[in-house]
Amino acid sequence: MYGFPYHHDPMLPFAVLRARKAAGKTVYLTATPRPDMAGRVKRGDLAHVLIPQRFHGRPLAVPRIRPVGRWRKKIRQKEKLTPLIDFLFHLMDNGRYGYLFVPQVRDIELVQHYVEEELLPFMRAAWPKLAEKVSVPFTVAEVHAAHPGRGGVVSRFRQHEIRLLITTTILERGVTIPFSDVAVLGSDDAVFDAAALIQIAGRVGRKAADPVGHVWFLPEMRTKAQQQAIRQIKQWNRLARQLSGSLHRDGSLQGRGRPHG
Repeated sequence: MYGFPYHHDPMLPFAVLRARKAAGKTVYLTATPRPDMAGRVKRGDLAHVLIPQRFHGRPLAVPRIRPVGRWRKKIRQKEKLTPLIDFLFHLMDNGRYGYLFVPQVRDIELVQHYVEEELLPFMRAAWPKLAEKVSVPFTVAEVHAAHPGRGGVVSRFRQHEIRLLITTTILERGVTIPFSDVAVLGSDDAVFDAAALIQIAGRVGRKAADPVGHVWFLPEMRTKAQQQAIRQIKQWNRLARQLSGSLHRDGSLQGRGRPHG
């Protein structure tokens, strides 16, 4: 089982093929099957089991789109991005922790400085009672693939020593902490395809202690990838409700078929 995006490196499938015995089987576990794999499933060439619901039974968080316009230009001009302020306000007011995804490594420093030097001082001045409510400093940190202290930063985030972690798609999978929410600044960028956005949205609501999370897409404009991600998540939630509704009281399924296995 690989946490690294399997489809990004052709050496990973090759290594699996070489390691598998002649009579062995390969089992893929993914929330975001690639088009070729989905096509094989539809044609009946690849057996599959669809699990549309997490173990705690709560629905997946459905992202909401809050356009922010030309956000890099606005940040450089020190304009206030209201949707991003709303996200930070939500974290503070509810004692939550946040992932803030950005498209490129070069965006991290720009956004971190903007949050720390512009937005947080503005919010503390505008809502002094909110500032008093934050019992610990609102620590902002960054992490990306080339960050020299990446492991330490992620560990501090897991331990709730960091309130907002600004990152790239390096954390779209594999790192999960409870009581956290997600915002994707520039979610219309080409680096965020539908699969990546689904994986990012999947960072929240994974724990039984905190099964409900919130996801914000903060794009310059709406894109097909964002709409596909939202549509797919809603579809899984509908299917989960249908399957739950088809259970007998004794836990057995009514006779309306089941996913292929």
